[in-house]
Amino acid sequence: MSQSARKSVGPMAYTVAAFGALLILTGCQSVPASTTNTNTNTPPINANTNQPGAASVTIRTGQNQTLGTFLVVNGMTLYVFKNDTPGVSNCSGQCLVIWPPLTDNGNVVAGTGVTGTLGTITRSDGTKQVTYNNQPLYYYLNDLKAGDTLGEGINNVWYVAKP
Repeated sequence: MSQSARKSVGPMAYTVAAFGALLILTGCQSVPASTTNTNTNTPPINANTNQPGAASVTIRTGQNQTLGTFLVVNGMTLYVFKNDTPGVSNCSGQCLVIWPPLTDNGNVVAGTGVTGTLGTITRSDGTKQVTYNNQPLYYYLNDLKAGDTLGEGINNVWYVAKP
């Protein structure tokens, strides 16, 4: 290996290691290449267009045999972050890339089976994040289709939102 090749590999290795450490510290995870989302049509981050006359977002229930009943929007699974506190999102930076918040203009509707309290909090960037029983709600980047629950249990801090 040439001297110049060794110099370019060293900083890259440190960058990759630092990025991995950041993901672990924020409660996120790097995902094996075979399961990485390469689809540019990721779940909608903003469930409502925030435009006058925009339809409200309805949170419904979905279910599977493993996890039972959980919350969904348009079939996409919603998650809670164990490191959040009531009314406060503690997911920021790279965490938000992997776990986009469910945002809305406040027109949140509970569908059948959703018995808790729906609301919103104001994030530090001014967006309104939807909450369920005062817990902020998120999507998972690698859930590609309705009913996917690939984020369940990641780093023992991410769980499907239960009604």
